[in-house]
Amino acid sequence: MPPCGIAMRVLVVSGNGSEADLPAITTALEYAGTPYNVFITDPTINTTPLTLETQVCTTASSSDTPARALYQGIVLTNNNAAGASYAPILAAYETKF
Repeated sequence: MPPCGIAMRVLVVSGNGSEADLPAITTALEYAGTPYNVFITDPTINTTPLTLETQVCTTASSSDTPARALYQGIVLTNNNAAGASYAPILAAYETKF
């Protein structure tokens, strides 16, 4: 079933929140008026799970509840920001939506 929509928001993925590029990325997004969330992948800093989609969409059929993407784009602060644990999750999300 196709997704029912994509939120106009960007996910910024950071390894530990201290990358030199993170302030530049968030400043550029703020300057453009783009809503965003920062997700830190280091489990010692962030214990919140990564949520990329929601099941709140309803369709004409009560049995069909397609997913709604929470992010239109994903920006990595560097090539290791996603790490081995989040890279496949992000790849599957990008394929799905």
